Parts: sequence; structure tokens; C-alpha cells
Amino acid sequence: MKKVPVLKTLYDHLSKDRQIVGLTKEDNRYFYRALDSFDQWQSNVLLGNFSPKEVFFPQDEVLFYFKAQKTILPKDEVKPNVLWGVRPCDIAGIGELERMFNQVGEEGYKDPYFMQRFERTLIVGLACSEPWPSCFCTSVEGSPYKSEGADIFIYPTEDGYLIETPSKKGEAAIQGLDVEEVGDVSQLEADRRRAEDKIEKYNFEGIADKLKLMVDSNFWDRVHNPCIGCGTCAFVCPSCHCFDVSDASRGSRGLRSRQWDSCLYEGYTLETSGHNPRPSGRERWRQRLMHKFSYFPQVFGSYQCLGCGRCGRACPVNINIAELAAKAVEWEEASAE
Repeated sequence: MKKVPVLKTLYDHLSKDRQIVGLTKEDNRYFYRALDSFDQWQSNVLLGNFSPKEVFFPQDEVLFYFKAQKTILPKDEVKPNVLWGVRPCDIAGIGELERMFNQVGEEGYKDPYFMQRFERTLIVGLACSEPWPSCFCTSVEGSPYKSEGADIFIYPTEDGYLIETPSKKGEAAIQGLDVEEVGDVSQLEADRRRAEDKIEKYNFEGIADKLKLMVDSNFWDRVHNPCIGCGTCAFVCPSCHCFDVSDASRGSRGLRSRQWDSCLYEGYTLETSGHNPRPSGRERWRQRLMHKFSYFPQVFGSYQCLGCGRCGRACPVNINIAELAAKAVEWEEASAE
């Protein structure tokens, strides 16, 4: 561990040859955008309204242009940058995206657009000493002090900041930084426990197997009723990765692009024939919950929900996915009475 008295020292060191991307305020909302200075960073805000996934996976992205029979790739304008002050749940979300867009094995899908941004980004994480009431990361194998996935991780202390470099990329990035080596970091364990004790705990034990048995359950009839299908939950989620692909053309010129999509949209599974295998909110909410807590864990070994609580805070009808998942674990058909 290394100690820096003020974070600006680290910020200035990293910004010498990289663009810094951090949480900024726009019209009373918070987004990850390029910072012009350290003071522009909203250090007192725990999480942005949107996650930093759009740094790697833009909401609207051109895949290629075409002119007659010729395909033209977009210019490579991805520059080395630093994703600054990211909380552990959002770092975990980036890891989930990387699992999806950079699958292992010869047959695994590898997305060059995502990977280009991912490989050129240094991730600087920041521990959460004061989690929000809506956070539940400890219920999905997370922690407000979890450094996994970061290149550099920052721990606030009473007299400054301790920094850890979990990756070789992070270790190389701090070369030349004037820091003090620290041997005794036992206080961090107490700080971690104190922060975790502030987080509400949900019981998701056995949820993946339980959901497999609930495909035809009347549980889904109750779950979907309040939902208006706006898709906000998917857009603010740090790990949702569904997208649509569209073409736009004029004459022989045009482009192909992809845009974020949501499994809660009625048209998401609508087929050309007019048939829709998920015709109502019942089927669509079943898909959403099972993807987060059953399908994704089965394939990748981890929950796709990271416990940030954004979806519940942004939902116009106050649907809380953690509460729904916990109810699914305890659900019995007899409880419908």
C-alpha cells in the first residue's frame, strides 16, 4: 500500500498523458464525462445517475459506414484515458461487460469496439465509506471496499488516502509518483466492516435454482403489474448490455449503428411474422430477473446484478429488483392466496 495526502496529487500525475473521465454534474444529474480539472469532479456523489458503462459501450455507436459496395470503418479516435473515482459496484459492472464482450475460447464472442476502449482505459476505483440506503452489493458477492477489477484503488483514511495497484497496468501508471510506503493497513479491515454493516442484506441463497422451477409460477403475474415498460432500469444498469442494430442510408451511402435496447420493451422480441414470444410484462419481467440471477450466473459464474440500486432509484413506479429477487427465493404458490 502507498499513501498520498491529497487525491489531486494522483490525479495530476495520471492526467499528464491521459484524458481523465469522472463524475460531473449536468442539469442536476450526474454522468461520467471528460474532466477539465480536478475541481470539476463531483467527489461528494457516490454514484452517477448513469453508470460508466457508456465509456466502453456508448448508447449510440456507429459500427461502420458503407458507400456502394465498399465498407468503411470509423476512424480510430479512442485515446488512452483514466476512468476516475469509480465505485466497486460499477467496476464489477465493467467486469460483467468484459465477460460478455470478450468471451474466452475460440467460439467466444469478442467485440472489437468494446475491447478497444477497455484496453485503453485505466480504471481508478474508490472505496465507499458511506454507502447509500439503496445499496445492496454485499448481497451479490460485492463489497464497498472490493478492489477487484481496478487498476488503481483508493481507500479514504482519516489523514489522507491509501492506494493499491491490483494490476500491472496500475503499478506502471504510478511510477514516478511521490508516495509514502505504508506497512500497517489493519485499519482498512475495520473500515470495510463498518461500511458493510451499513448496507441492507438480502437473502438470495439458492435463487438460480429456484428461478428455474418458477417458469410457470403465478409469481410473475404479480411482479409485472406496476411496470410501465419504460426501460429506464436497463439504461441506468452498469451491466445490462442488450442492443439493437439499425441501418440508415441515402442513395448508395449509409451507416450501420447499434443502440442500447431493453428486454422490457414490447418490441424487443417481436418477430417479423408478428409473433412475440414475450407478449406481456409477465414474460419480460421473468426474463429480466432470470437473466440477472440465473442465466448469467450459470454461464459466467456471477450475478449480473451488482447491487448498486440505481434501477430502484430511477424507476418511476419504485420497483426494487432486490426485493423481488428476495421474494422469489421465499415464494411458494400457496402464498398467492
